Amino acid sequence: MSNRRNIRLFAIVVILIVNCLTAVAQQFYNLTADEVRIDSVLPRFTCSIPLQGQYADSVYTVRILYPEFMPMTPYSERRLMRLTSQPLPEMPEVESRIVV
Repeated sequence: MSNRRNIRLFAIVVILIVNCLTAVAQQFYNLTADEVRIDSVLPRFTCSIPLQGQYADSVYTVRILYPEFMPMTPYSERRLMRLTSQPLPEMPEVESRIVV
């Protein structure tokens, strides 16, 4: 009897883990220097993720994990100084919104 109970408990735990793993959607983006070059405005990155099913009852969080930065070229630094006198933040600002 105890063995059956352990098997059921194990099966429930596996099902819960699988459900949690499918609920998390992670994406990786690699932006090159050409894609984030400074023109007449500071560069922005946007992406759209289609939501499935009953999305309204969920909480969505967007964040940057494990960023890798590269030094700016002198040309980019001069263009940045023309646009703003404010220093760049340590991390890019993240905005998210759900649009129907």
